[in-house]
Amino acid sequence: MEDKRLSRDPSPESPRTTSTASDGRSSTPGHFKPWPGPRVNPSPLRPQILNTRPFRKKTTMKCTLPHPDSSPKIVCMGGGTGLPQLLRGLKKLSRSTHNRIDMAKITAIVTAFDDGGSSGRIIQDYEMLPPGDLRRCLIALADEQSEPLLVRFLEHRFDDKEHDHLAGHSVGNLLLLALTQIHGGDFRKALLSVTKLLSLQSTILFPTLSPATLCARLSDGHIIRGESHIAQRRGHASIASIFLEHRDDAATRAFEPMDGVLEAIDTADLISLGPGSLFTSVLPHFLVDGIVDALNRTSARRVYICNLMTEVGETDNFSVGDHLRHLNRMGVNVDAVIVNNRPLPPPIALAYEEERCRLSYQKTLRRLDHAFNLALHDRSQTNELEKTIAESAQRLSRLTHRMAHPEHNILQVLVREEEDIPEHVAVIQRDLLAEEEIMGDEGRPKTVIRHDPEKLARCLLELDEGVRADPGGNAPPPHPEPHGVHRS
Repeated sequence: MEDKRLSRDPSPESPRTTSTASDGRSSTPGHFKPWPGPRVNPSPLRPQILNTRPFRKKTTMKCTLPHPDSSPKIVCMGGGTGLPQLLRGLKKLSRSTHNRIDMAKITAIVTAFDDGGSSGRIIQDYEMLPPGDLRRCLIALADEQSEPLLVRFLEHRFDDKEHDHLAGHSVGNLLLLALTQIHGGDFRKALLSVTKLLSLQSTILFPTLSPATLCARLSDGHIIRGESHIAQRRGHASIASIFLEHRDDAATRAFEPMDGVLEAIDTADLISLGPGSLFTSVLPHFLVDGIVDALNRTSARRVYICNLMTEVGETDNFSVGDHLRHLNRMGVNVDAVIVNNRPLPPPIALAYEEERCRLSYQKTLRRLDHAFNLALHDRSQTNELEKTIAESAQRLSRLTHRMAHPEHNILQVLVREEEDIPEHVAVIQRDLLAEEEIMGDEGRPKTVIRHDPEKLARCLLELDEGVRADPGGNAPPPHPEPHGVHRS
């Protein structure tokens, strides 16, 4: 039966009695403000009702946001300046409705063995864990769009003209120190407080809360103690292995993992190792009790993110295979490795080469100066001085050759021809370079190379999509591997 209330041509015999007010509106006796009837589209081509207020149906718009359960649980392990780049990329992708990123399902495990600069002074004076790498990750995860001033505040560093006790310290490091003291030395509570202060959704952990010193055993048998001394050591012997020592002599030999670390690894869908310095930011995680076992039993895909550049004193002339071999020596096997394949722009490559030559020259002079001072105060050391002079002459000769033939020097970590990489490791190559301008040690800006945050995060997520498409873990790499990769 037709509902006349929805008729486009109401009958003139309608019992409704209307009158017209002075402002042109109709009114009905006995009613203050009657409903005037449906508003009709006057177009004969589209005879639909535009407004039927008494018969409006409640509608629900379809949302294109991904379901929270589809977001992968990601654990990111690393430190230095590399890990914050990845965290920034994941944060940026989480703002898009087209990406399955839930920041509440991301856990960052940040290396805790820095002992240089501001962190080193805080360790010595206040006997707390180093805040430097942690501060960088907190800032990377903070919302700089809603709190830009807060992010700049945490990054502010007092210059050398300030009072001696403040010079070189960053506000973020001092904030973590203050919160630790407020909570009676409980670093867990301090970390929770700063997480709430920055309104972070992600979880940030240290591999261990045991105060430790990172040590390196060199190929010539010497031992270097302290993360900041490993790359700046005087000798040129390579790193054979690394280990941890307790800063507290009364402590037990064990290095217990921080609460939540093993659980995060066990329940993860995807685990990234790096980016970060191989010997001082990535491998130290595996010296903590239980972490290697957790990585080997997890069902998550384990991905190593290779550094963009070789590092003086740590990974000189290293290839991708060299990085993977050192992971394997620590007992860690990975399922995939992400490598940049874009060459450095020539001006930046030249600047890096010049800086490395300068560092090598200064390192040789420091070693020579040390030997000279020893012999000056102990004449029995003159033979050692002669030996050092001869070795220094050889190193300076090699440095001269390096300066004359920069094209032969290995700056980037790239997949080389006939690279020996295990059969089960997928090699993912992408253009991951980004140029950033930072303030150099001399107070002048300089351009450095970093991982592009968004490109790196997208590449990592592609691997997760492959795992979900093939739960057996046999998903092929997103793109074909390069020619010249030799499978062992």
